[in-house]
Amino acid sequence: MCQLKDIEKMGTITRIDESLEGMRTLLKSMYRAALRARTFFSPASAGVSLPANPEKREIGPEDRVRVRSKKEIRSLLDEEGKYGGCRFMRGMYEHCGNSYRVLKDVDFFFDEARQKMVKTKGLVILEGANCSGQQRFYFNRCDRNCFFFWHKAWLEKIP
Repeated sequence: MCQLKDIEKMGTITRIDESLEGMRTLLKSMYRAALRARTFFSPASAGVSLPANPEKREIGPEDRVRVRSKKEIRSLLDEEGKYGGCRFMRGMYEHCGNSYRVLKDVDFFFDEARQKMVKTKGLVILEGANCSGQQRFYFNRCDRNCFFFWHKAWLEKIP
């Protein structure tokens, strides 16, 4: 049964419209602030010379990489199972030792739990290395097919 049929009965339409308008206003003000910041500072005016290739990365989009072994990855993780703030999730272990193509760098993502945009550094998405949907305490599988965020330290570039 479609949940959209009951939205009017729930009384959420005005709240959704109001929150969208509030979000639109917030985004406009953030955009204006970013534009103002760009006009006041430029590397050339500050006497800073940029490197010839500022986008040079060891691992980037279209590169072939191999996910390091479980032992190598575990040696990098802290006591919470994180490296550089990024958690290595249980479902990611099935991809260890396999090779993939880097789909794209992750510079920002929307954190659904905290309801805000998060800036990241050193993370990529691998083509075909998605969550299987298998949950630990549930019989049914999740159908979202989410991408995992892979820290570049967990990957080796394949020549």
